Amino acid sequence: MSQTPISIKHKAIMLDINTPALAEQPVIQACQAVAAANANLHLLHALFHAGLDPQIDVEPDGLLAEARQLLLDKRQQQLSALATTLSQASSVSVCWSPHGWRDLIDLAQLHRMDLVISEIQVQSAWERLRLSNRDWELIRHCPVPLWLLRPYSQVRYTRVVAALDPVHSGDQSADLGRAILRHAGSFAQRLAVPLEVINIVALPISAGPVMSPPIVPMDVQEAAIATHRQAVNDLLDATQVTALRSIIRAGNPVTEIIAHLAAERTTLLVMGAVSRSAFKRLLIGGIAEKLLDNVSADVLIVKPPAGQPATLE
Repeated sequence: MSQTPISIKHKAIMLDINTPALAEQPVIQACQAVAAANANLHLLHALFHAGLDPQIDVEPDGLLAEARQLLLDKRQQQLSALATTLSQASSVSVCWSPHGWRDLIDLAQLHRMDLVISEIQVQSAWERLRLSNRDWELIRHCPVPLWLLRPYSQVRYTRVVAALDPVHSGDQSADLGRAILRHAGSFAQRLAVPLEVINIVALPISAGPVMSPPIVPMDVQEAAIATHRQAVNDLLDATQVTALRSIIRAGNPVTEIIAHLAAERTTLLVMGAVSRSAFKRLLIGGIAEKLLDNVSADVLIVKPPAGQPATLE
């Protein structure tokens, strides 16, 4: 029987604005696509220039401080003008910060945001190794769902894909699985596109050459897939979310999901962020990191229920 999910109303949205003078940008387009008519929006622009850093301001006449203030005032003016183009009630903040993600997190908590929208900032593997990647810090610390957009995103999706681990073979909790589905179903409804669910059953592979077949007997594979399929169906029933189709098969979760998304690039991927130590993430990496590094899709990161830490899987 067809069911309609209860739509999640995003009434308090934080917009992380990279270029205040640009009206047509992915973050604005994304907000307009999902924001409720009576939503409250907060636009944040964080800027920093090493040459104007207050720590090196030794000019007796305060020229660097004056230059910083002029720049802040200009960006504040631009951001306020951008806010007037939005139909929802909006407030703005401009801050001088080398770590703008911290200000974003603080403001999201202060204003009780229920969604944060930001552009992905591509950085090198070395920068990520030094724990300086802004995107990963947002994923780890953002207290609410985080919508990460590619810089070239048009926010014109043809489908929403929810990545699930319904039997918790990884670290994904049942509550997080339900949250992923509810948000994916709500976004699909508001964007008027179909929802797909993908669950890749990770099985051991042989120690032989690359692409060696699984060492798990076929009947065991089929039983595992059947268990996952039933778990996915139970989650769909529990959340009253209807998916156009469910893709459940054995394989490597990263390569299989990447291949599925590559077939249709205008996709919004919905996935979870779960608890994992920063040390393990640094040395081993995880599914979330590998996917974000290798897919061209925009990604909605859904957090664990309140009270559970949100670091990276």
